[in-house]
Amino acid sequence: MTNLVNTGGVQRVLFLGYQDSKLINFLKDDGLQVKVCDERISLDFVKQERFDFLISYGYRYIINEEILTHFCQNAINLHISLLPFNRGSDPNFWSFVKDTPKGVSIHYLDKGLDTGDIIVQKELTFDTAKESFSSTYKILRDEIEKLFMQNWQEIKTKKCKRVKQEGEFSVHKSIDKQHLIKYLHDGWDTNIKSFLDKIKDKI
Repeated sequence: MTNLVNTGGVQRVLFLGYQDSKLINFLKDDGLQVKVCDERISLDFVKQERFDFLISYGYRYIINEEILTHFCQNAINLHISLLPFNRGSDPNFWSFVKDTPKGVSIHYLDKGLDTGDIIVQKELTFDTAKESFSSTYKILRDEIEKLFMQNWQEIKTKKCKRVKQEGEFSVHKSIDKQHLIKYLHDGWDTNIKSFLDKIKDKI
C-alpha cells in the first residue's frame, strides 16, 4: 500500500509530453502511479482516471481552465526558458535570436501561456561558437530534469516557494520562426553563431 505521508498525498500522476523522459521512471520509483500521454486530454478523462497531480513537460496542447481548476494547484509545467522570457513555442531558439537570458523554469500552470507562478529556476550561459540548437536543447532538458528531481519532494508536499512572474517578458508562436527556418542549413544541428550572423539583418 502506498504511504501517503511519503508521497505528500499524491498517488496518481498524469505526465503530459515527452514519453522518453527519465522523470517517468523517477516518479514511479517514488511510489507513484504514472500515466504518460502526449495526446489532447479532456476533463472526463482526468476524472475517470482519478489523477491527483499533473506534470506538463514538452506537451503540445493548451490545457483548458476547467482541467486546471480540477487539479486545484496540483498542476505544474517544465519550460526550457528563463521565464518570463520566451513563453510559448521554441524557447531555446528565441533565447538566442532575441538575445534574452537563457535557462529553465518549473512553474504552476494557470490559464495563461507559461504565466503561472514560478517554483524554481536556473539560469544558464552558452558559448554560441561551440554550440548548436540541438546541443543546447539537450543541455536544457538535462538541466530541467535535474532541477525537477532536486525539488520534487518539496513540490509534491506543497513546501515549495511560488513567485509571481513580473517585469519584461516575451512570447512566441510556432509560426513566428517560419521566415528564419531556411537559414538553418544543418537543421537544428546548425551552429548558433553562424546562424545568428546570417540572420542579423532579418530580424
